[in-house]
Amino acid sequence: MIILKKFFDRMREMIPMVMFMIVYLLAFSLLEKRRPADYTEIHIWLDDAIPFTKVFIIPYLLWFAFVAVSVICLYLTDRKNYDRTATLLYFGMTVFLVISFVFPNVQYLRPRYIPGQDLFSVLVRRLYRTDTNTNVFPSIHVYNTLCCMAGMLQSRAKIAQKVWIRAGVVILGVSIILSTMFLKQHSLIDVIGACLLFVPMHVLVFGYDMVIATRRSGAFSHR
Repeated sequence: MIILKKFFDRMREMIPMVMFMIVYLLAFSLLEKRRPADYTEIHIWLDDAIPFTKVFIIPYLLWFAFVAVSVICLYLTDRKNYDRTATLLYFGMTVFLVISFVFPNVQYLRPRYIPGQDLFSVLVRRLYRTDTNTNVFPSIHVYNTLCCMAGMLQSRAKIAQKVWIRAGVVILGVSIILSTMFLKQHSLIDVIGACLLFVPMHVLVFGYDMVIATRRSGAFSHR
């Protein structure tokens, strides 16, 4: 019992993140189910020059583990950078939801048919069935990847300073970003939009310490 109490006491400051993700997923589910009268198509001619490459399904799916592991690692080893990364995630996902509600968007980049029974083909077909081609701008896959890369690469925790960890973060992060385009899940415009959203927020949060301080009742503060 004492061990469990210590564990929950240590993890309780992640409750805001857990609650936010629950609300976010519920809101996103509503977005995916609605069918507005008009969608704006997201497309640029460069999208047509990027070949569909099904092997990128691996880094695309690893995104879920990458974000979760990065956030938990920062929480346990570098609370200051956890607060920074959490602030970036809160802001970006909230902006994404607002944009999606007021600016319904869609992309028509996916191939009509994915042949083959190999693992990559099966996973891509399942992804296409479960994830619609709407609500793509800006790419949350890209934005959240950039947030976690920033948090891990700027962390002073011993584990984050290991060369193989840093190399893995960069390689996986870049692969995830590329996967959004090579799987035809996102347009280059979505990727650029995510970067434009990330850069000024990164300056404010990591440069000026404008963070949501979880240890001060969730207040927004300048440290």
